[in-house]
Amino acid sequence: MSTSTLDLISKIEVQIRFAPEKLENLEKIYSSVFPEFVKWPKGNTTVRLHKEKQFVCAYIQAKSLSEIRAALNTIHSWLYIAARILGENV
Repeated sequence: MSTSTLDLISKIEVQIRFAPEKLENLEKIYSSVFPEFVKWPKGNTTVRLHKEKQFVCAYIQAKSLSEIRAALNTIHSWLYIAARILGENV
């Protein structure tokens, strides 16, 4: 019986950082996306949002690659839409 390396993974952690072109948009992007994070955790996925210097950061913790992928896609969409509404070139 063979065990895949992926079967041995018990936790995956990812952090993404988003830097707006205009620093004054940082707080607006953070504030517009933050309410969506109140709905987490979803299943085995936990997401935390915070500001770090000129970045909006999302820390994601999950138990599978598919959960990480789903969270990354969702977070990317939220940040992208907020930035585009504020006139950012993303």
